[in-house]
Amino acid sequence: MSGFQAYQTYLAVKNHFKTNYDYIKYNGKISVNKDSFDRRKDKFFFEKIEKRHKKDLVPFFVSNLIVDEDAWAGSLVSDQAEMIFTKWKRRFESLKYEFRKELGLIQNYLDDNNITFDDLFKCKEYEHPIIFKMLLSEIISLETLIIMNRILNFSRQFDKKLLDDPVWIEYSTKIKKYNSFFMIDNSQYKKILRDVFL
Repeated sequence: MSGFQAYQTYLAVKNHFKTNYDYIKYNGKISVNKDSFDRRKDKFFFEKIEKRHKKDLVPFFVSNLIVDEDAWAGSLVSDQAEMIFTKWKRRFESLKYEFRKELGLIQNYLDDNNITFDDLFKCKEYEHPIIFKMLLSEIISLETLIIMNRILNFSRQFDKKLLDDPVWIEYSTKIKKYNSFFMIDNSQYKKILRDVFL
């Protein structure tokens, strides 16, 4: 049924980001009624998405839903959605390069501000840690922050200290949810981190 696979994948990825549903744990399986899909007014959009992205539905939806978790079918057939996916693909195709480049930006920041690597993760009350400010300022990407967190596990400390901070709470959830889709060899990125900062 044309468009049904795209619809099913879209719901599974969207639920992963917005609910307790775990896309990886359930291998993207989700209960969807084909008859209700047939009656949907936006069915045409899912047909179009499936035609364009049949082989890469999951990455297409992940790349767009990480930007806007409320993205609907109509917005996902736009030029902007295609641009988001293209940029995301490029970033992932050269993820090691991008990671090293952004670590270089962090190193420059440390040098310019005469602070240590450990200072990046200091979490004072009512103040975002420097590494998180760098994400919010778009100096580093969400991908770099996630990889660093995989290696250094600093988000647990932030969760405790920024318990009532709505900005951190939103990103903390996004980091945990997005992390599930990272199929990378952590040891390679750990080596890059050491190369830059040791």
